[in-house]
Amino acid sequence: MADVISFAPQHEEELSDEQMQEMLVQAARRRKENASSVALVDKDDGVVKAGQFNFPKLNTGEMVQPYVSNAGDVATVDRSRLLGEQDRKLSNQIRKVEDPVAVKKKMLEVCCRSLSFLSLLHTLCL
Repeated sequence: MADVISFAPQHEEELSDEQMQEMLVQAARRRKENASSVALVDKDDGVVKAGQFNFPKLNTGEMVQPYVSNAGDVATVDRSRLLGEQDRKLSNQIRKVEDPVAVKKKMLEVCCRSLSFLSLLHTLCL
């Protein structure tokens, strides 16, 4: 623990300015040490003590500008900000659409052919 310097009571001896400053520094040091070891919640009444929390400062950066702007009664949208360049390129290309029924039928044929081939192998090996 911190070194404690004891001084005579004030009525017996007058304190100098240096002694007062030293006592204030020691008291501040003891206060900081005690404040760090004190619990945040009183056990008696369950109340959180004020001044015990240190909230971090958050850097939010620049605020994002809205896509929609109002000009009188008309709302306009900034189209360049709606999609990224990669998504815009993909949306402008020709897309191949496959019929899900045809895809299922093709997969079923492939499976049947492989099963028939395996059964043929099985009969040849026996």
